[in-house]
Amino acid sequence: MNQQSTALRYPFPDYRSETDPAVLKSRFDEIQQWSAQMINGLPGVVCEFGLDLRITYMNRSGLDLFGYGQQDIDKGIGVLELFPPEQRERMRQDITAAMAGDFGILKNYEMVKRNGTLMHVRLMYGPILHDEAVSGVRACIIDFTEHESLQRQLIMSEDRFRRIFNKSAVGTVLFLRSGAIVESNVTFNTLLGIDHVDKTMPGIFDLFPSLVGQLGAARDVSTISYETEYQRPGPEPGTAREIRYLELRATALHPESADPVYLLEVYDQTLLKQKQRKDLDEAQSEIARTHREATQLRAELRITSALEGFITEDPATRQILGQLPEIAATRATVLINGESGTGKELVARGIHDLSPRSDGPFVAINCAAIPENLLESELFGYAAGAFTDAKKTTAGKLAQANNGTLFLDEIGDMSPMLQAKLLRVLQDHTYFPLGATNSQTADVRVIAATNKDLGTLVSDGKFREDLYYRIKVVRLVLPPLRERKSDIPLLCNHFLAQFNVRYQKNILRLHPDALDRLMEYNFPGNVRELSNLLEHAAVFCSGDTVLLENFPKDAFAHDKTATASIPDTGIRTLNDTTTSHIMKALEQAGGNKTEAARRLGIHKTTLMRKLKRADDGSAAQG
Repeated sequence: MNQQSTALRYPFPDYRSETDPAVLKSRFDEIQQWSAQMINGLPGVVCEFGLDLRITYMNRSGLDLFGYGQQDIDKGIGVLELFPPEQRERMRQDITAAMAGDFGILKNYEMVKRNGTLMHVRLMYGPILHDEAVSGVRACIIDFTEHESLQRQLIMSEDRFRRIFNKSAVGTVLFLRSGAIVESNVTFNTLLGIDHVDKTMPGIFDLFPSLVGQLGAARDVSTISYETEYQRPGPEPGTAREIRYLELRATALHPESADPVYLLEVYDQTLLKQKQRKDLDEAQSEIARTHREATQLRAELRITSALEGFITEDPATRQILGQLPEIAATRATVLINGESGTGKELVARGIHDLSPRSDGPFVAINCAAIPENLLESELFGYAAGAFTDAKKTTAGKLAQANNGTLFLDEIGDMSPMLQAKLLRVLQDHTYFPLGATNSQTADVRVIAATNKDLGTLVSDGKFREDLYYRIKVVRLVLPPLRERKSDIPLLCNHFLAQFNVRYQKNILRLHPDALDRLMEYNFPGNVRELSNLLEHAAVFCSGDTVLLENFPKDAFAHDKTATASIPDTGIRTLNDTTTSHIMKALEQAGGNKTEAARRLGIHKTTLMRKLKRADDGSAAQG
């Protein structure tokens, strides 16, 4: 072939109308020669290797750079031999990823020349496809040891890189210091919702205004990395923009240049951020829920602690106790009505313990237990010389209860004169100690209690009407024990546990007959009387079971039901009468034994026992 026929020509002549196979073959050979010369003439290294990791091709730049000849390639060189031993496993993994179709891998490596010289390179590679099957890997290697600018030239000029570049899963863009975009891949354009590169492509600083400041603040740093938000246009015109959370990594490919090119990698962190926000929202929700539960638990524990001595499962009584936190939160005066022994002071102390004044004193005074002539000085205090034995000024209960709660038990027994002085305390919080000329201030909350009907006392002129309405802003009525007999077993267990400790006993239970007797008794002395009866029984109990005989002989003397005579008609026995009464209660309760027992004022176990006795008696008569 002569000189003219072997010279490569570009651009190639039009061969689309050519039909001569020989001419077409010549043109194909010509293109192959030109392509080989072009690749050999590239300043970067192009290297191809097969699935066995043996190098099958390396261009002239690569042979010169690494110090090998074509004969070395022909003999067979493993691509891993070009890497230091400590990097070979990493390289093997990356090559495996490339063979699996991972295009566009661009990483920094250290490589070794034939003479042992270490080089710092950036390597980009992807799979070689024949008939859509991977037959090897093609790698482009840029020696950054002496020729860092080759990366810019190679990326901008080599179409092979551009194809890999566009298939990368990472949004990638090349831009100048001015912000003008040189090249961007499909992933970048899709991620930001913009068209492919053309003359209308916005500048990089139009897309990311924050990048200007980041690059300016990092002039001496080759790579910067930070996160930002981006509002991507909606899928259709007029639709809302989407918020995307992006991580930007900008690298100056040639920072010494007067106009360096920057490589910007954009990673979509939206799903990660959404998950983090969801996790954070869930964590905050869980914290809030835990806080609410802890607050509720603290409130419940506070209520439980404040009413520790008040044992009840009676719905009406529990409803009263459930109102105490709301009552305690205010400064309102409270009037507690209830028979002696129903726990009025326990409720008063509970209100104090649940109130904002719980850190202050709780001072109780029984108005019925102190003579009238002493009650005034006990309540208001006295000045020195106020009476014969008043040697020094003494503070009264009002002063002692300052910033706390004053509990006036049995207020119905207070004299009209003291009622008037107490009214003044409630109205303007001032009072005069006995014998004093100057008034004093009392910052106290007053809780009063009585077992009397103050309304009747007001009608009889024995209690001031204005004071009555002043102290009953909130009124609580505690039911007697006879109206909540279902609490008796609970109270028995509670008191026996206390007496076991006090008297070193090991009482475990009450005999059914003893429990029956307690359930049938009306307890005029209420819980206090029950406690006294059980304490007496505990003292004389020698085993683990309280017997009926352990109670005092006159224990139930006040029980009118126990001593009432039964007319002897000769028609119905006591057992008949009891059974009839039980059956009537069952009928009214719709067969519900628990409700029938409540209506009868006895425990369910007592009801069951009486029913069994009635059945046994009927069987015996039969």
